[in-house]
Amino acid sequence: MSNNKILHPEVLWAQRSNELYITINVTDCKEPKINVTENKISFEGKSGPEQSLYGFELEFHKDIKPETAKRSTTPRNIFLVLEKAEQKQDYWPRLQKDKKKIPFLKTDFSKWKDEDEDEDEGGPDPTGGMDFSNLMGEGSDSALVSLSKLLIYIIVILLTFIF
Repeated sequence: MSNNKILHPEVLWAQRSNELYITINVTDCKEPKINVTENKISFEGKSGPEQSLYGFELEFHKDIKPETAKRSTTPRNIFLVLEKAEQKQDYWPRLQKDKKKIPFLKTDFSKWKDEDEDEDEGGPDPTGGMDFSNLMGEGSDSALVSLSKLLIYIIVILLTFIF
């Protein structure tokens, strides 16, 4: 990939314990060339009314499985799902290997999940199976009757102390 007049598309990323989600935002990309290896991704394609050349190359923080890569192309972007080489490993602190900030690479918060949210998935129910719908006024008529009886009881007690 030559560096002559190559623009960088916006690249968004998110992750789970075993997968990476990468979105390359290029509109109406013609002839996209995406190369995914164990430790690197490269992209090149023409986009926009002037058919400007877009491209980038990133070295991954850790290895992935390129043979399981999935790709979906829409008129607005290219979406990739990449499987991490080590299953159930820790979350990566960043997508790229080096710590240098890359201006076109951003976190995709619409797909982001924290590590603890990922672990809770399928875990025990924190509510203990209790139904909380009654607490917001969506309960049965018996709750309303009980509340009415309680109110009458309080009024009788108050009247007893007053007289």
